[in-house]
Amino acid sequence: LDGSLFNIGRNRSAYDVVSWVYENYPVALFNYKYVTGSGKSSHVNIYTILKMQFNTTMPDIFLESNKHNFGEYLLEFSGKKLEVQHPDGSHQVPHILEIAFGVGRSLYCALEQNFRQRGDTGYNILSLPRKISPIHVAVFPLVNKDGLEDIAYALNGKLSDQGFISVFDKKGSIGKRYARMDEIGTPFCITIDYQTKEDDSVTIRERDTKSQTRIKIADLTASLYAGLNDTQ
Repeated sequence: LDGSLFNIGRNRSAYDVVSWVYENYPVALFNYKYVTGSGKSSHVNIYTILKMQFNTTMPDIFLESNKHNFGEYLLEFSGKKLEVQHPDGSHQVPHILEIAFGVGRSLYCALEQNFRQRGDTGYNILSLPRKISPIHVAVFPLVNKDGLEDIAYALNGKLSDQGFISVFDKKGSIGKRYARMDEIGTPFCITIDYQTKEDDSVTIRERDTKSQTRIKIADLTASLYAGLNDTQ
């Protein structure tokens, strides 16, 4: 076994080896075990490794099983150090490529790709695809008096009964409530105001564009379903 990984620790061994040829490239899949530390501090490290032999500088692909990364060891292939140079001139050694599909990694990717700050306000926003947003819609009363709170609370219950993940929020200003919902990825916010009492209409706000539309409560369910199934 060649490479920096296979020179670390003691009692090194490879087992459960399966090998084949893929498009003229030799491939091996195996478990690799070694021991680090001593006494009570000793630790058995086990990796599942997929190794492919290339004629270029493509490194081996390590499937890591029990650590987040392998640290700053220099992996070498064809005599070249696999360092990456950043635009500022600094160098970094890429960590091991860990191919896994656990929920934690999927969640990290979703957050990393969609969490940002608004350029105009600096507030955080989680622009998740609408279908995977943890909350579909939030319902707010404009003020907590004159019956607006009761209307908003009833509408929130109705939306929940229809299958939407809906929350009711009456704390703080409308702007702060919008900001809270943006930060946790809620795509739509509905505000009950005095006009609601006159014509059964509400204001629906979209998270990413902050656009606001006036819509009848009777049309709200269909509008939300269409919005959540949008490809945005």
